[in-house]
Amino acid sequence: MNTPQTAQEWAFMLLAQSCITKQKPISEAKKSNSKKERNFNRHFKEGDSNRAYSLLLEAFDHLDEYKVYKKKKQSGGYRTISEPHKVVTLVQRRILKNFLYRFQKRYDFYRLSSKGRDLAWLVFHEKALEHYIDPNIHGMLKKHSVRTAAQAHCYANSQFVLKVDLKDAFPSVKMKPLKKVLYQCIFDDCKAAFVTYQRKYSDQKHKANKNNFIRYSFFPGYRFPEFRSFIRDEAKKVIQFEDSAVIPIIGYFTDYLCRVCCFKGLLPQGAPTSGFLLNMVISETDLLYKIRMINDVDRVSIYVDDLIISTKKKPDPHFICSIIDLISETNVFVYNPKKVRVYDLRKGSAFVLGMKIVNRAANASDMERLMNDEQPRGLIKALKKKRPWKVTHLTLSRKKQKQYRAFLHKMNKGIGTSEEMKQAVGCIGHIVSVYGWPHTLMPAALRNVVKTFRDLYFKHKAVS
Repeated sequence: MNTPQTAQEWAFMLLAQSCITKQKPISEAKKSNSKKERNFNRHFKEGDSNRAYSLLLEAFDHLDEYKVYKKKKQSGGYRTISEPHKVVTLVQRRILKNFLYRFQKRYDFYRLSSKGRDLAWLVFHEKALEHYIDPNIHGMLKKHSVRTAAQAHCYANSQFVLKVDLKDAFPSVKMKPLKKVLYQCIFDDCKAAFVTYQRKYSDQKHKANKNNFIRYSFFPGYRFPEFRSFIRDEAKKVIQFEDSAVIPIIGYFTDYLCRVCCFKGLLPQGAPTSGFLLNMVISETDLLYKIRMINDVDRVSIYVDDLIISTKKKPDPHFICSIIDLISETNVFVYNPKKVRVYDLRKGSAFVLGMKIVNRAANASDMERLMNDEQPRGLIKALKKKRPWKVTHLTLSRKKQKQYRAFLHKMNKGIGTSEEMKQAVGCIGHIVSVYGWPHTLMPAALRNVVKTFRDLYFKHKAVS
């Protein structure tokens, strides 16, 4: 690709570079100790840039070619799925992997690693670090699942669980609020790089070094070398970032990105990028943070459109109305009045995300873990007064266990098609995600059939 001349060309080039797949390392660069050869392999070839540019042009020709169909829900009713064209799907997957996922990696680095927490104080523009995926969001993220969303409410000694559903969560996100969220995140990211370059070339005593640049930036130098050089040149020309030529580029880039990821001005349910963009919008509205600030709220988690809140006191109408008001204040989401549930764990169990939260007395291993790791509020006081401490754990309902057991027993007998075999693998994945592995952690109804199926499956796979 030639050097861009206008802001539109810059924005299109950046989006095309986000679609370049990672190069496989050449054997010579692997074996060689030469730093020059290793760095050469990190950069992308001109041919890959041209192919990505052509792929993006083709995707823009198919942005309106979505396959819309209805899928039956397990709970009843139908869910509208908008599946993009195969070329658009490929572009969205590459943007998700090469661009959007860096947003989550930055949070993991600066908030979870000790090295990142130390470097966070050295970054000149800390506003870029204020944008992150809320840690209580569990949908469509790596190392998160329905199990982690429900498990967040275990071991909290909570007596009640409130479940609220966000009505039509994906179509509720329109292009305008999505563009606003993306623009602000990209703006602060580029401004952090601009300020760092400006400080580097100034006459100040404390000059910038590599640790002062934002880690996991949206536009890293190895993938976007021309744009990083452009920001560096602008830092030498102007004083204020708002007066630089980078601003219109960010605007056009955000517009192109939203056009690729949206369908008819809405976030489609069925596109690869929709789940992550939904998480970004929920995080930027500070919905979960405001809910956590309410009194009597112990834990809060959300998986796509299912909001789960655990409390020690029974949620009264005033408490539920305050949650609904916070959802309405986002100006993006609305709640579903038909799917508001309050579960009393003292009398029964709570059904969330296809799983069952059961309240039971803590055993010795539970108390050891609580004392060493969490120490929830009221634990020390309960031990002094010799009151029993209740903990919650996850399980599948007995009806679900019987269904899985019958289906897996049928597959173990060799009665089943190849399509049913794929369904059985999915059942095993769901069971393991709830109970973990080894099979001895599972209830007696599932223990043997799961072990038998796994042994037969891996044996058949090794032979084939």
